[in-house]
Amino acid sequence: MFYVFKYFGAHMENRFRHFFAFCLVVVLTACSSPENMGTAAHFKSDQLPCDDDATWVDCLGKTLVNEEMPQRIYAVNRQGDSSLILFWQDYVSASSAIRTLGLPGKIDIYKVPAKTEAKASGEATTQDGIVSVVNVPSPWYAPEFIVNGRMQDAIPDYAVIPGLDFKYFTTSDQGTLGGIYLWQSKASADAFYNDAWHARIEETYEQKADLKFYNLIDINRDSLEMVK
Repeated sequence: MFYVFKYFGAHMENRFRHFFAFCLVVVLTACSSPENMGTAAHFKSDQLPCDDDATWVDCLGKTLVNEEMPQRIYAVNRQGDSSLILFWQDYVSASSAIRTLGLPGKIDIYKVPAKTEAKASGEATTQDGIVSVVNVPSPWYAPEFIVNGRMQDAIPDYAVIPGLDFKYFTTSDQGTLGGIYLWQSKASADAFYNDAWHARIEETYEQKADLKFYNLIDINRDSLEMVK
């Protein structure tokens, strides 16, 4: 009889542990929900609902209300295509702004669980500044809260990278993770994305990174200033 109770006791204990672990994952995943983190959107400039002669600053300022205004905006160009990268502090503001703008074409939306000012903070200019967007497949076995936690832990490492002005750590519903980087110059970016970096990405994720560079055409580090 003792062994019967011992068996059922151990069995119930294991079931309790599994239930507790499940509840913990649910809670941590909820804490990592989009509503609780920043959001970024990337789309072509000609999708803005304004006249062709209106600047993107005027268009956003006239179309969005204060609560919908992004915190930061990068106007960029790649191979002749102009686009905007907008950053909001939370998902609610971002989704409201995107609905108000009524963007008709393709739009890339990212969750932003972490961000950091880096060694060259404030030094990137439209003369030499470069924006890079990196996407790699997120490990299938890693819950979102673990990925977000590791991004938070990596903030000090990126804060000291030479030539890096600012980084937004990103994830997406398409199963990718990566970042949107603002660089002081193309040379700084190239020094970071060297052969060792590419090799490390391929070894870790078993495929090459999707890395794109954009020339910085304009930047608004505090877009609330343009609300009239």
